Amino acid sequence: MADLGFAYPTSDFAKYMHFQFFGSRLRQYRTDSKGRGKRRLKKHSRVVLIALSVMTGIILVTVLQPILWPSGFGLSQKTFWDWLELLIIPLSLVIFSFFLQNRQKNQEDKQRELLRERERTQQQEQNRRDEEKAKEEVIQIYFDRISTLLINGELLSIASRERHEVTEEQLNQLNAAKAVIRARTLSVLRRFSDDGERKSSVVRFLIETEVISKIGVRLSHADLGEANLMFADLSGTVLNGANMSKADLTGADLSRADLSNADLRNANIGNSSLAGCLLFSTNLSNSILVGADLSSAQLSGAILSGSIVDLANFDNAVLKGTALINTDLSLSHVTLNQISQALLCNTILPKGMALDSNRDCEKFEVDFQKVEG
Repeated sequence: MADLGFAYPTSDFAKYMHFQFFGSRLRQYRTDSKGRGKRRLKKHSRVVLIALSVMTGIILVTVLQPILWPSGFGLSQKTFWDWLELLIIPLSLVIFSFFLQNRQKNQEDKQRELLRERERTQQQEQNRRDEEKAKEEVIQIYFDRISTLLINGELLSIASRERHEVTEEQLNQLNAAKAVIRARTLSVLRRFSDDGERKSSVVRFLIETEVISKIGVRLSHADLGEANLMFADLSGTVLNGANMSKADLTGADLSRADLSNADLRNANIGNSSLAGCLLFSTNLSNSILVGADLSSAQLSGAILSGSIVDLANFDNAVLKGTALINTDLSLSHVTLNQISQALLCNTILPKGMALDSNRDCEKFEVDFQKVEG
């Protein structure tokens, strides 16, 4: 080695470094994820192929040199490990340079991915803002058109008159306007199917403009799910078949309203007035009726499964066929005669009532499945 002018490491050291280097790379391939491992293996295969080709060449030269070049060109004393020592540093530099470039490329790929992710996030935020803007435009157009219809048609004035004071033409005009308002209202509520806040704005607009109370626009089958209608005055409103699941009706006035066949599951109706309300076949499962006034309400066929009715007032309410399943009536104002007409299953009755709280479980399992289905 000295005649070449370089101070190379010993043969044992070179072999040790060689196996340590390639061993570490193999361990890295095993620990990488499958996808990344395949991609990296494909990228590194060229380097490995070059290294194997060099080693194969060294072996061939070492083996064939005595046969093909007996004189050896002055290199007859070189063994395989001598050749390996001679080439290990240049080869290592080539491999190190490749992996350094690959690492830099990976970092650039990560930077590009972060940039793309940031752009996606910005696009999603922009889409959200555009959607909010579009919704706001829709509701503003709705408000403007209904307001124009009310003013130009003098609908409130016509609706306030006595029947004999209204001409046939005015009555037809009023009925046509009611149909238009109802159609536009149901349409805009469907547009906001996942927006409880704007649903609330629509209903409160109708309340404030007296479209419901004076003109008598019906909200049958309206989508009011998750709407915030706390303390809203909906007395006498026709809401049969409406979706009001998860709506907040705390303190609302629903007296004399028609909620037949409505969906009030998981709704909060605490401290609200349902006096004289029509609740035929209404689904009130898991709803909160704490302190609610249900006096004189018609609850025939209604479902109160898991509903919380503490301190609820059922004076003169009709409970014929009402499903009181998993319902605690111990703190409610209800009579023995009323409960006797209801369907009982796992029902907690007021103290002193001699009734079987599970008497209708078998019937309930059949009929209730039909209602839920």
